[in-house]
Amino acid sequence: MDAEALFDEMAAKLVPRGASTGAMFGSRALKLADKVFATSGQGRIVVKLGAGTPPHASALEIGEPFDPSGKGRPMKEWIVFDDGQDPTTVAGFVEAAYELALSRRA
Repeated sequence: MDAEALFDEMAAKLVPRGASTGAMFGSRALKLADKVFATSGQGRIVVKLGAGTPPHASALEIGEPFDPSGKGRPMKEWIVFDDGQDPTTVAGFVEAAYELALSRRA
């Protein structure tokens, strides 16, 4: 499953639970209370997992820190997954990002 199809699947699952769709950096985004927690574009899914959290540490084993500028300055809470990663695993990280966003909203 490619990143766009996985994003669509996760949006279908999370929008009924309170998430919404939008855009960030010209990519499609999943948001909770206007805060982006996942994006998809250019064959990648990027998720905000909270630096230092167990999901963030686990994600670093298969993903990479997200560096939108390409200048060696990654965003500390964001991890990028390319097409070809196990979709079930990546979906789990999107779910973890949603749960983190939900916990920060309260």
